[in-house]
Amino acid sequence: TIAEAVNGIYAEHNETITVDTGAVYGEIGLPEFTANENYTAVGWYTSDDTLIDLENDTVTDDVTIYAKAVESKYSFNADAENCDISVVSGVDDDGNAQYNTDVVFEVTDVPDGFVITGVYYTVNDGDVTSATNITGTAQYTIEGSKITGEINVTVTSQPYHTVTFEAGNSTLSGSTTAYVIDGVGG
Repeated sequence: TIAEAVNGIYAEHNETITVDTGAVYGEIGLPEFTANENYTAVGWYTSDDTLIDLENDTVTDDVTIYAKAVESKYSFNADAENCDISVVSGVDDDGNAQYNTDVVFEVTDVPDGFVITGVYYTVNDGDVTSATNITGTAQYTIEGSKITGEINVTVTSQPYHTVTFEAGNSTLSGSTTAYVIDGVGG
């Protein structure tokens, strides 16, 4: 049985085709489907939400398959303290990211005396910590295939101080410079 997606929600199409066991899905004459406005066609899925590889997967038993579409555009929100976040690619002029398009952003203009203590972004309400202790410009990529909801980027920073060790009448080994982040140590 073949079903199709309507605005990303499955609706029965009530078309049944008969094929030989072992037939490759991509060769059985699946109907083409087009996603509605603001949705992107993802592909054909089995009832357990497994994407079908049209070139390699074969029919092994009676099965209902579904055409799946996902919402296409999601807002990109950025909040930074003591620096800037600029989008390199993947976000349109309206501030929206699209499914299956990588979003690349940079943390820039970190002032002297500050260090980035965290770059956090959430996609679909899942927290990810990307990096810490960045003193210059850093670039990050959010994989487009994982963008299926709003993106929120937060960058935190703290002032730091440089402590330099001098040998005097002795010998130093290892680093002669340390950075101390206010209230943290380093």
